[in-house]
Amino acid sequence: GMMLQAADFLTVDGRFVLRNSNATVTLADGSSAQTRRWTVGGANLSAFVGLNGPYRVDRNHDGDLNDEGEGPNPTAAGFDLQGVDVALALHRETAVTGGSDTPRSWLSLKATADTATEVGIPFMTLETSAMAIGINAGSAGENVVDLKAAKALSVATGDGNQSISLDFDAARGTQVKASSAFKLNIADFVTASGTLGFERSLREVVLADGTKANTEMLTFGGENLNAFVGLNGPSDGLYNASNQPDAVGLALTDVDFALALFSPRAGETATQGLKWA
Repeated sequence: GMMLQAADFLTVDGRFVLRNSNATVTLADGSSAQTRRWTVGGANLSAFVGLNGPYRVDRNHDGDLNDEGEGPNPTAAGFDLQGVDVALALHRETAVTGGSDTPRSWLSLKATADTATEVGIPFMTLETSAMAIGINAGSAGENVVDLKAAKALSVATGDGNQSISLDFDAARGTQVKASSAFKLNIADFVTASGTLGFERSLREVVLADGTKANTEMLTFGGENLNAFVGLNGPSDGLYNASNQPDAVGLALTDVDFALALFSPRAGETATQGLKWA
């Protein structure tokens, strides 16, 4: 057993199938690179996606995350995942070109989760299902590995003959994002449902007193949602007069929604422990 962390966004804990080989890969700009490839696959695992992970750590790898000293992490903000299937490919350049002494590396990952429990997100509660996570990134910036069409890579998960296909289109550049079906509740006043996407990035922000802080940012966004604003409304934002006879407020359709959650990066001592949304 081991813990796998990808792009400071996803942490997965459990037992994995590991393989390695030499591989020639095509990059976004059409060039190729000679690499050593490691693939990692796993099924029915525990994970965390979001900021300041992991949320829990199975330090003795016994499959129980409730042992002493194994969690939860109070600074984590995101989703505690169960029933996770994951596939990862790590490519590290073996023949360095262009006069650089530092080999380039690339990471591609896909994961799905059966259940996701919101943790550490202020002001609201979120219920999710059918979460999908995708990461395609590398030390070469937007010049990521191309895995579309015939270049797709199949990674065994260890669950019988099951596998996950990594099929990222390099033309979309760096991806560190996820999406899921959501029901959200804000202060028992706003409820909504639909599909939301979310992603992590780094951002410098200016606070009300004029000071600056380097932060990790988790953004959520969705379009064409159903929502209800008011009292005694539906939990999923889908108003029905016969089901909610005591509801008072506004029933909304085609709603656009956005949320940005910020937490200080490591080393930002003056603002550690704070969050902004």
